[in-house]
Amino acid sequence: MNHNSENELIKELKTNQIKFVYFILGINLACIGFIANLSMDITVISCFLFTLLLSITSFLVSTLLGILYLESFNDSLIWEIYKKRTKSVKDEKNFLQASQNFEKSSEATSQYWKWMIRALYMGIVFFVLWRVLEILFK
Repeated sequence: MNHNSENELIKELKTNQIKFVYFILGINLACIGFIANLSMDITVISCFLFTLLLSITSFLVSTLLGILYLESFNDSLIWEIYKKRTKSVKDEKNFLQASQNFEKSSEATSQYWKWMIRALYMGIVFFVLWRVLEILFK
């Protein structure tokens, strides 16, 4: 595989990854809106509303982590570009610093991604649990 096609694949992968994060953010906000719409007619406070609150909180946390992921992803790209530039001019000191910052930023990006997806799944599970409890005890 030549170098240009490899760079194009990497660029396309990064673009698709960002699009997927925006898709997840849209899902989170749509779920929050759906839950808000469903809960508008709730008049009786019950212990099952705790699971609904956990669901909304999970979706909000997932949204926040998605935003932090995008910020961290952009930082990683900036450090990657800086690292390539310092390598090409053979600036060893700045190259090492850029490499360390790139690694830290990449690790943060990975953690944000992992917890964003987990929070999304937790929100879904808590919402389904709330609906099941509401149906069973109504």
